[in-house]
Amino acid sequence: LERHDWRKLLVQPVAVPNLAHTGIRSAYTYNGVPALRPDGTVSSACKRHIAEEFKNLPQNTTAYDPLDMSRRDKDKRLK
Repeated sequence: LERHDWRKLLVQPVAVPNLAHTGIRSAYTYNGVPALRPDGTVSSACKRHIAEEFKNLPQNTTAYDPLDMSRRDKDKRLK
């Protein structure tokens, strides 16, 4: 090949499909923090996000663990 033969090649742009209507995140268009590391483990940013969301859940006072003995003892004392 001569020095400038590569300039004669046809260069086509890469088409990046818009997948917004499918709910699928593309590595080409997603700008947020990735949930998984390249080795497949969950990132610390994802763990922090889940912990924050869990803290913000409403506390339901009527739901309790039936095996929680301290709760059962308190209920017996109140009767």
